Amino acid sequence: MAARAPRLFPVALAAVLAAGAAGCGKKGPPLAPLRLQPARISDLSVRRDGDRVTLQFTVPSANTDGSTPADLRAVEVLALTPPASGPALGDERFIEAATQVAAIEVEPPRPAREEVPASPAPPDPRPAQGERATAAERLTDAALRPVPIPVGGTAAREPAGPTPAVTPPGRAALEELGITIPAVSPTVPPSAASIRRFYAVVGRSRAGRLGPLSARVGLPLTPPPPAPPAPAVRYTETVLEVTWDAAPGARQPSFGPAPEGALVARPLIPEPPAQTYNVYAAEPDGTVAGDRPAVPLNPLPLDARAWTITPVPFEQARCFVVRTVEAGAGVTVESEASVAACVTPRDTFPPVAPTSLAAVGSEGAINLIWEPSTDADLAGYLVLRGEGDGPLAQLTPAPVRETTYRDTAVRAGVRYVYAVVAVDAATPPNASGQSNRVEETAR
Repeated sequence: MAARAPRLFPVALAAVLAAGAAGCGKKGPPLAPLRLQPARISDLSVRRDGDRVTLQFTVPSANTDGSTPADLRAVEVLALTPPASGPALGDERFIEAATQVAAIEVEPPRPAREEVPASPAPPDPRPAQGERATAAERLTDAALRPVPIPVGGTAAREPAGPTPAVTPPGRAALEELGITIPAVSPTVPPSAASIRRFYAVVGRSRAGRLGPLSARVGLPLTPPPPAPPAPAVRYTETVLEVTWDAAPGARQPSFGPAPEGALVARPLIPEPPAQTYNVYAAEPDGTVAGDRPAVPLNPLPLDARAWTITPVPFEQARCFVVRTVEAGAGVTVESEASVAACVTPRDTFPPVAPTSLAAVGSEGAINLIWEPSTDADLAGYLVLRGEGDGPLAQLTPAPVRETTYRDTAVRAGVRYVYAVVAVDAATPPNASGQSNRVEETAR
């Protein structure tokens, strides 16, 4: 009888247990729980038109450590009007003293593999991560009134002293040449500097933790710029144009555009930028339709005092208002709206007349052919016919779409004269002039 092989299971089990014991050696210190915070918002912009302030920003889609998606429940919009000479506030003090203008709830991120519901759910009105969000507030008396800020250990700002002299660019170089330039004051002295209302936004996580505060954008509370006069609206067959005059007292550029190849003129004293304009679609009473913040028709503020629309919206009543724009770092202040200008464009523009009309006689018929009209709103062609030296009369009861026509209502031996007219789809239709005339005798 052969000898039984040795049993290795206990030895192998001992080795495994020993390895497990070695792997479970001395434990390290416990790791701190992960505390995610939504990332800082970096693109806050502020726009004022009249007493309405509109804020726009991109909802964070990541956390401060770069992980995605963001642990984000809402974005809080904060505002504060501090005294002009109040203490300098850190972010924590600003959050404590500020008023919450809005708390915008954010749509939760969707799972990577989301089951398709049997019936589609209604759209979520909340902005999603990575989308642009909008908030707004009205500038009430309370918002315009500065809020006293106690010093509380924070160094107060130095009180404003006398207006310092400003050294224009290039002054030192000119003085080295013996040219003396008197000191000048800034374009707007500090005494005229207005109180500002500061806005900032911050994300709050689902656990209630605040992320880093955005940069604060200061909105001057001075009166907005003057509104321009009522615009004028004109149109042609292809273009509708809105034009207007400059607002009273509006700043204009000191220098026009430099010719090609010429040196660009630069003023010695820095000057505020020239005011620009925005054009809005409006109701006849001048109000901008809708409850959402108004969006100008032009994507960027206009230096030129004109805006065009193509194609022309015929038979549609359109009204326009214009606002003067004062732009700064992250801030846009607009005037009240101008008086509205309204127009209902009417299509009174005839199409181009057909050309190269030719006629060929045959047994019992005369065949016509011509070059087409190229108008976009072409409805068709009317064929005109006369006998001998008589007047032309409409032969076709309705416009024909083809550029050929076979006239079979002819008598042999009679001389006929033809012309063709193009008509468009307007109501009433516009007719072109006549094409060239041709003569042909039926056989």
